[in-house]
Amino acid sequence: MRGRVGETYLDEQIPLEVRNLYPANIPLTHFWAEIEIENNWRILDASYDPELAKVGFIVNEWDSNRTCFEITKAYTHEEIIEYQTKWSDPECARSYFEAIGQCATALNNWFETLRMESK
Repeated sequence: MRGRVGETYLDEQIPLEVRNLYPANIPLTHFWAEIEIENNWRILDASYDPELAKVGFIVNEWDSNRTCFEITKAYTHEEIIEYQTKWSDPECARSYFEAIGQCATALNNWFETLRMESK
């Protein structure tokens, strides 16, 4: 088993006013796991909840062998180590969540609205 990290983006399903809140100078990253079965690496990424599938988001089962987001750049092993080292600094996490706070709150509120509407 190994952890993977890659860059992605907020796609057009998400309202522009929410997407525009994400800071342009901070890469949007996604983490997923991979497991080796019979000499083949398989993606394990069950990131979205079922209610969001009703409105067009990807919802993976554990054996889907795909990420929930389009990955525009998968990090190399060396880049992942650098990424982990950076994130081991509590100040990095604090400043990141401070920077993306507005976007994360707006995105979560929008997801909650979608979940309520899909019931």
